[in-house]
Amino acid sequence: MNRAAHSTPQYWAALVFTILLLLGNPSAFAQETSGRVLLTLDPPVQKLVPFEAEAEQQQSPPRFHLEAQDSQGKALSRVRMQIKIVTPATNPWISTDFPIVEGTELLSLEVPAAQGVVEFEQMLPIRGTYQILIKVMPMDDAVSTPLIKQVLTVNVPENLVKFRNFTILAGMCILVGAVGGFFIGTPHGRLDLRSTLGIPESVRLLLIGLTLTAMAALILINVSAEFQGGHSSIAGMANTPINAPSIAQDKEQVLNLDGAQEARVGTAESFQARLTDRRTGQEIPSAFKVSVINEENNWKLFSIATPIADHLRWRQQFFDGSGHRIEVQTPPHKKQPALTTKHSVSVEGIAPPVSVRLKALAYLTGFVALGLFGMMGLKLRFSRTRVSS
Repeated sequence: MNRAAHSTPQYWAALVFTILLLLGNPSAFAQETSGRVLLTLDPPVQKLVPFEAEAEQQQSPPRFHLEAQDSQGKALSRVRMQIKIVTPATNPWISTDFPIVEGTELLSLEVPAAQGVVEFEQMLPIRGTYQILIKVMPMDDAVSTPLIKQVLTVNVPENLVKFRNFTILAGMCILVGAVGGFFIGTPHGRLDLRSTLGIPESVRLLLIGLTLTAMAALILINVSAEFQGGHSSIAGMANTPINAPSIAQDKEQVLNLDGAQEARVGTAESFQARLTDRRTGQEIPSAFKVSVINEENNWKLFSIATPIADHLRWRQQFFDGSGHRIEVQTPPHKKQPALTTKHSVSVEGIAPPVSVRLKALAYLTGFVALGLFGMMGLKLRFSRTRVSS
């Protein structure tokens, strides 16, 4: 009976219809299978270091190479990638060089990947584990279901120079505390202010009072700077235009770069590049080459050379509180020359939160106290050994 049922006209008609449907929509195969996105970094993860503003040699941003593959390991064609990079989360104990940047959006963009590959350069500002959220979508903008949805991680180790500097600073604090413990400690195994090195008690009390006053003043300065910095930032941002286009044009085409003229550390700003016909205003498909450069020290923050698309949209964070320049270039188009436009962004630096500064002050005070009480304990043990002998 089953063989007879399969030979009915309805069965063969349904089979032919299914085959024609799949042949007419090749992307249906991709949607039924899962794939993955492979990440290759240059330099590799083992050699990555976070951004160092005081580096003797100018740093280059690492190059990200993303390749979307199907379940068979073959590169997907005619897709687009949505990419978002999130910085490492805040560590409650030890902060990074840019605490405002921690746990924020560093970069977000959507670019076509005709051969399933996207390459770009992005500077990584701090140590820790970065999250790269990726969605691989069909080229058709009407389709909202991703073919691949994946989260990749990149763990950037701390620069060894920071460990060296931290060790030197901690050693100096411990040494200062040890020197103080040597002079404060007494050979009798107890703290006696009246008999310490013959220094008058009024002088010792004055020195202690000055030390406590200096610590209180340091805390007060940090707190007041926090409130004043936040107030002036908001006022400065309110009195200037937020967005303004930069334009380059010739007789037939116009290159527009729209985006913020002012930015704030810790916040990503939106930008868009598009090439349009000067007469009709219609978008012209084009490739875009984008570079974001720090104007103060002339180092590169971000760069990408996209395949042909109608426009390019991305969100960018400027983690360094100095001016940046965005350069967008299009290749020659139908015997038309290449167009280049530049866009300046003024970046407002944000002071570290008062909690971070007080935490650093507490650590330094702790190292001093470690040297102080450590030396006093050694002197106490030494004096007891002499008494017992």
